[in-house]
Amino acid sequence: MSGTVSDNIDRQSGVIAESSGGIEVRSDDPSASAGTVWFNTTSSVLKVYRNVGAWTTGGALGTAVQDGAGCGTQSAGLSFGGNDGSRTAETEEYNGTAWTTSGVNDMATATSDLTGFGTQTAGLCSGGWTGSTVDTCQTYNGASWSNTGSLGTARYGHGGFGTTSAGVIVAGYDGSARIQTTEEFDGSTWSAGNDNAAAFDGITNACSGILTAGLLAGGTTNGSSARTTVEEYDGTNWTTSGVGVMGTGRWAHCGGGTQTATFMAGGTSDSGSTDLSSAETYNGSTWTTIASMAETREHVAGCGTSTLGLVFGGRNSSGTKQTTTYELTEAVTARTISNS
Repeated sequence: MSGTVSDNIDRQSGVIAESSGGIEVRSDDPSASAGTVWFNTTSSVLKVYRNVGAWTTGGALGTAVQDGAGCGTQSAGLSFGGNDGSRTAETEEYNGTAWTTSGVNDMATATSDLTGFGTQTAGLCSGGWTGSTVDTCQTYNGASWSNTGSLGTARYGHGGFGTTSAGVIVAGYDGSARIQTTEEFDGSTWSAGNDNAAAFDGITNACSGILTAGLLAGGTTNGSSARTTVEEYDGTNWTTSGVGVMGTGRWAHCGGGTQTATFMAGGTSDSGSTDLSSAETYNGSTWTTIASMAETREHVAGCGTSTLGLVFGGRNSSGTKQTTTYELTEAVTARTISNS
């Protein structure tokens, strides 16, 4: 055997590489630490500790909604806008257990297909569809929304990431065509950045990171087939060089995290006939398939991190809008290694 322990972390089967210090031989399992490889003489198996993601059901949204947006964390999440039968301005906050509208004011305008980023007490929404494409933006302070600087280009179905003082939006649909323009926000004003690699939409909730280290994943260039393409942003330029593609093409999906620790879940791989429950995580170079959600979800919102993710709303394969919330938790778990 040859290689490093790090080679083994994301392996579920196949030839296992030995660390430079050798594989430990012992009669029990050691303390959990990702990357540790050992041979258990009691059970006669080779084992490795690796991060394994699992989904559980959280508290339900107060209103079933699709095409909304989200931001924040698993224990302090925010859901806003979307379509609950018609476009809505409703905002809900999540505390890790339940969603509430108590003490929460709605957005100024009912909007769907918008994007958002930030935290539960410092969030931002931009663009969207109100019956026409809009360029409006609003910031949230934990109780109320306030209008802020308008986008240079009205758009919906676009992606966004960052904070309320240093944010980015990218791609989307401008009302006549899919676009590949980028805009940066400094807390009051949007300015043009460099274009990304292709014109597409369907990434409303499928970006992660900060202004100087952002990521977008998936989307669609034609409203039917889904991309596996991933692009990274360094605060100036977008690149696909050295960036791993997703294992599954998806759009109308959601995710969260950082440029080097992201999850993506749900969506559709076509025009909506093949909805997805699958999920995957990214470590900065490689995507790894993790456990699937209990049900398919497309046009779904999400936020959080690659180890503590949150997915909410959307619609199922029958087209029914949902209130369901799924929580992603990743834990270090012992897995048996085989060559099958």
